[in-house]
Amino acid sequence: MPACRPDRAALVRVAVAGMLTLGTAAIARAQTALPPITVNPGLLSLPKRLQLEIFVNGQPVGFIEEFFQRSAETAFFAKRADLEEAGIKTPPGPQEDSVSLASLGAEFRYDDARQRMDFILRDDQRLPRVYNARGSANQVTAQVDPGFLLNYSLFGGTLSADSHAKLAFSGGNALLDARAFSKFGVLSQSGIVGSTLYRSHAAFLRLDTTFAYTHPATTTTYRAGDIISNGLAWTRPIRLGGLQVQRDFALRPDLITRPLPSLSGSAAVPSSVDVFVNGVKAFSQEVGIGPYRIADIPGAGANGEARAIIRDATGRQTETSISFQSAAQLLRPGLTDFSVEAGLARLNYGFKSQDYDRHPVGSATLRRGMTEWATLEAHAEGGAGLINGGLGAVIGAGRFGAFSGAGALSSVNGSTGWMAYLGWDAQFKWLSVSASSLRASRAYEDIASVTAPAVTAQPLPGLSLGGISLPFAPAAGAHPLLSLDRVSVGGPLPFDTDTSANLSLVQLRQREGKAQRLVTASLTRSLPKFASLGRGSVFISGFADMSSRRNRGIYAGLSMPFGLDSQVSAGVAWTPGSGTLATVDALKPQPLEDNTYGWRLRDQEGKAAYRSAGASYRSPYGQIGGQVDNYRGSTTGTAQFDGSLALMGGGFFIGNKVESSFAVVNAGRAGVPVLQDNRIVGRTNASGKLLVANLRPYEGNRIGIDTTNLPPDEDIASTSRMVAPMLKSGLVLDFGSDRQRSNAIVILSGPDGKLIEPGHKARLGGAPETFIVGYDGRTYLTGLGPANRVSVDLGSRDCVAEFAFRPQPGAQSVIRDVVCR
Repeated sequence: MPACRPDRAALVRVAVAGMLTLGTAAIARAQTALPPITVNPGLLSLPKRLQLEIFVNGQPVGFIEEFFQRSAETAFFAKRADLEEAGIKTPPGPQEDSVSLASLGAEFRYDDARQRMDFILRDDQRLPRVYNARGSANQVTAQVDPGFLLNYSLFGGTLSADSHAKLAFSGGNALLDARAFSKFGVLSQSGIVGSTLYRSHAAFLRLDTTFAYTHPATTTTYRAGDIISNGLAWTRPIRLGGLQVQRDFALRPDLITRPLPSLSGSAAVPSSVDVFVNGVKAFSQEVGIGPYRIADIPGAGANGEARAIIRDATGRQTETSISFQSAAQLLRPGLTDFSVEAGLARLNYGFKSQDYDRHPVGSATLRRGMTEWATLEAHAEGGAGLINGGLGAVIGAGRFGAFSGAGALSSVNGSTGWMAYLGWDAQFKWLSVSASSLRASRAYEDIASVTAPAVTAQPLPGLSLGGISLPFAPAAGAHPLLSLDRVSVGGPLPFDTDTSANLSLVQLRQREGKAQRLVTASLTRSLPKFASLGRGSVFISGFADMSSRRNRGIYAGLSMPFGLDSQVSAGVAWTPGSGTLATVDALKPQPLEDNTYGWRLRDQEGKAAYRSAGASYRSPYGQIGGQVDNYRGSTTGTAQFDGSLALMGGGFFIGNKVESSFAVVNAGRAGVPVLQDNRIVGRTNASGKLLVANLRPYEGNRIGIDTTNLPPDEDIASTSRMVAPMLKSGLVLDFGSDRQRSNAIVILSGPDGKLIEPGHKARLGGAPETFIVGYDGRTYLTGLGPANRVSVDLGSRDCVAEFAFRPQPGAQSVIRDVVCR
């Protein structure tokens, strides 16, 4: 058989196909390192990487981004995130994807010589530049140091049966609130000790025992012990003994929880924007060419008008404005508010120390911001045979306020009930409106009703029931209301802004059949300023219970400032039961600063004559007050002392009551003034320390000391600090440890004997810290030792001087004739 000769054409075709296959595989491997790009199979060339400056409508936007170019001149791609960073709107998709510039629907041009990419875009093809009107709020890290605090209120009273009898001691008590705190949390205990405890035979009445731990980073608070369940406008919280986990936005004062208004516009040329809220300037910003949006406008309250005035370089001015309603019930999109608690219901709080229901109960509340105008709500509770759950929502309606609604179902022992709630809150230019309506079936129950204290019916006088009490029954009024309607309108009159009017209506019906309809109205007018006394006011108010003719009344009066910080008022009141009463009041409120006083005088004439006089004084060690009252010939006298005891920072402090948080300031010397937010709040004691009460928790508080009267040889590195204490806790600020006494003024001269000119830098030894030479060669140096070596940078060379130092207590050391060679 003859040998087969190979077909040359077939061999060529196989070789070419193999080369193409290998080439395509190599290209594929090379492209794996690049962003995913849709490749035209007909294009086998590698994409070119370009670093190009972006111009929009002929103006640079300040970004250089990476582009990818195919073989065709117009086949350009870029990452979606890079284009959006430059303010160019792209089709929806993942940020890491690449986008063809042709898909933008906009005109663009690649300038190879200048290495830039020019886009021609309309405003709707650009992303607006967003400016936050609040700026970047600096959150101060919350601090706490271990310590102990005891708040106390000591109260005593006297009583006489008539005007001729001597005052006799009627009893006294002490309200105590103790806290132990550290970075692990706060353990608090409150109670009352004394002889005037109502319905209690014990000498001590326990109120609350709670351990709380806060975590500001997650805005979450954890509690164990006596707690109060969270709730919504359509639920009823109760006291529990148990556990609670709760979102607490108060831990982050810098966090905006509700939607704030924003203004949008477009600038044809670089311009400045001034934002006014209700006529008051709130924000200014320079904006570039193109669309912009100013978000989170500050100073925006419940309602109002925001105006943006845009001025360009030529002085041309344009204006945009919006009307807004900022509803407090709304949450910003993405924010979640929640609370979960479980335990035993607390009964007879304030009367018994240890009274808890034996049935475990729990509840959970959730709020979630879905959009700028919608927040969803949910609530569930159960235990003691109850299952209850409901859903609600708050809907923002722009200038028409916010609407809210909810519905819930309950089941107890097979009986099912329902509840429905609707509400509306709005604020117009001069009118504030709030309205709500709640309806419930007779079978509807909640956790407050099933855990209400039971009442044991006792035998009626004159009836013999064999000594047997009637069965337990829920206390009257413990069940949810069958209906509750509330309407309130008010605000300054449109034709007279000095006059305000308010009208409210409350209508409710209890399950026991009781119905009430209460109407209240008031009218207040500010008076013109009289001399240097300020502006007073006249007012009239009245109320009427439409279901009871005897439950109504009217009151009219006049109030005027008296002196710089006092006030006097007079009025006339009438009710069917008391008749006409005329009252005169004069008072000076008690300031919060130490070494201040307050007082009050009251005289009421009529059917029920009443007179009282009281005064108070606040010292650095507590506040003392007393009052004498005479009612229909019976005289009573009371005295009260409020203060605190603190053990912290290596010292024991006696001071005023601490309602929130505090700091112990150590200035290292007695009599040094201590400042809080640039106002003097006290002077340090003999040990050089002072307790500064009532700091704002989790917010920045500027605490400092006044060094004016410190000896001249003492130098303090820091005289003020910004601190944020945790809630119901304290911290220690030590300014005394920063004090240095090894300082002196050294007069330096050069080798030629002339004083070194001011402005040169000097260094002590090999330390990196520099000191500036002042006039006449005077240089203030700190950290000196017995023997010192200083070098001075003269520009062309350095010179060196050596000198000895001996401190002079109480005086500023001056070392003369130090020659630098």
